[in-house]
Amino acid sequence: MKKVKNDNIDSLVIALLLKDGKFSSGYVTDDEYQSLRTLYCNRASIQSDMKEVKKRILTQITVTFPEFEYYQ
Repeated sequence: MKKVKNDNIDSLVIALLLKDGKFSSGYVTDDEYQSLRTLYCNRASIQSDMKEVKKRILTQITVTFPEFEYYQ
């Protein structure tokens, strides 16, 4: 059986938590930390893309020039 989800119930629970001091405010990062997080995500994405491109290039070289030996 599903639990009933209701905005009235949610708002009541939040109000009670605020009243009792058990509700902590959400964490909002500073602009610098948000920028660093964005840069890190972009870096990870670019690294993943680079791996994929390197694999494609090596595959094409191997198919085009079977005599080519690749050493890492």
